[in-house]
Amino acid sequence: MRRVWVLAAAMVAMAACGDDEGGSGGAKKKCETLVDTLCERIVECAVEGDLFESSEEDDQLASCKRTLRENAGCEDAVSVTEDYDDCLEESENLECSESNEALMSEVNPIPASCEEVIAYDE
Repeated sequence: MRRVWVLAAAMVAMAACGDDEGGSGGAKKKCETLVDTLCERIVECAVEGDLFESSEEDDQLASCKRTLRENAGCEDAVSVTEDYDDCLEESENLECSESNEALMSEVNPIPASCEEVIAYDE
């Protein structure tokens, strides 16, 4: 079977403004929740699509979460935009065919609604 590393590049870009629900601690938690949701779905799809062995699932999930949290800058998140809920829902329902095709093409399988959904201080 073909082995595909689930190491997506930066999933979010800086946003100029956002909704600071729960303060910056809330934004950090929402960023981490989004990363977890995306990684769980991406890895689930990759296993279902035989992109790597099910025995690799835990390692791939941990690697995905670690990489996306670093690239997304969750530690520095100060707010989320109004698109956050749509982004989270689309991430939960990401089509496996789209996710796996993106991974095989080395492209991020990140929903469009997730672009610039996390805001940072400049």
